[in-house]
Amino acid sequence: MSSPRILVVSNLYPLPWEPNRATFNKQQFDRLGDFYPLQILVPVAWADYWKHRKQIKAHNTEHVRYICYWYTPKILYAWFSWFMYISLRLGARGWLRQKPDLIFASWAYPDGAASARWARDLNVPMILKVHGSDINVLADQGRRRQIIIETCSNADKVITVSRALKEKMHGFGVLDSQVTVVYNGVDKQLFYPEAVNPQDHYLLYVGNLKSDKGVLDLIEAYNRYRQNGGKLRLKVIGAGAEANRMQGMIAQQQLQDEIDMLGAMPHDRVAQYLRSADALVLPSYHEGVPNVLLESAACGIPVLATGVGGIPEIVLEGKTGILVEPGNIDQLANGMMQVAKRGLWHSEDIVTHAQNYDWAKNIQQVRYTIDSVLGRHADKTKER
Repeated sequence: MSSPRILVVSNLYPLPWEPNRATFNKQQFDRLGDFYPLQILVPVAWADYWKHRKQIKAHNTEHVRYICYWYTPKILYAWFSWFMYISLRLGARGWLRQKPDLIFASWAYPDGAASARWARDLNVPMILKVHGSDINVLADQGRRRQIIIETCSNADKVITVSRALKEKMHGFGVLDSQVTVVYNGVDKQLFYPEAVNPQDHYLLYVGNLKSDKGVLDLIEAYNRYRQNGGKLRLKVIGAGAEANRMQGMIAQQQLQDEIDMLGAMPHDRVAQYLRSADALVLPSYHEGVPNVLLESAACGIPVLATGVGGIPEIVLEGKTGILVEPGNIDQLANGMMQVAKRGLWHSEDIVTHAQNYDWAKNIQQVRYTIDSVLGRHADKTKER
């Protein structure tokens, strides 16, 4: 008997010009591909698609296809799932040669809503994976909220990356039996404790340079940390809309010699910096479960993070890190002083905790979910 064919739909996937985008999804999909014939559709906003269309053409394969997502910028948000549905159908023509047995959508809106409509057309089940902002932010906004709730409620199964997101599903009225928590894994070949004590001691931030990641708070808190006698440098890995503003704050506070803005970099280079860091700092305003926290734990590195979303589920206060309130600059600055104390943390305990976050375990759970959904769908089909 042949393995069921899975169609993955997600904008959260590496792009030819952003190879470090959503590497956690690629790691998961690559491993799922060892068990199922997998095809991946990646919607790309039309402006970016046309700007990079030559790169896209060169990177399209029989397994991964980047398609142009047509939509109306800044208006008609409630229609975005329809726009994506049409874009998916058009983009898959001639590429999707066989009907899939299941659609796996990763991101609630518009990806999940569009995939749910497509799954109904094909009479196949749909699994929705939600991550954080697609529920914590987008689901707070008007008509879009209702569409997301309907999508989650009607999915054959919802996979959440944290218990906090599962509680959100309960708040939406989604049945407990429809939701399963599956934490992401860590590539242990890249993220592991550094055997040699590094000579360069520093705090590290890794992520998008966006305001809701708390990056402006990061610079302000680091300035207070230095004023209070803190000695560690700060290295910032990432790119984004707030990069120039951060540079301005650094210059204004005369921190050019203490903060290194390193820009975006490949995943393996991020791992090198993370393995050698004294601590990771993540001052986000909302999150699901950031993979960089799991990776930090695998390296035996303590973290200073805000207690939002699923972060309190993976950061053990006082054992693997410190939690502070989002937007609280004083707490963040004081937390930097505490997390930098080398004798306070035990790398072995942090690494032991990180064993909970394993791709093999993740794939086992996802496979069980897929096979269960396919089995129930087959039973329903027989009953008709």
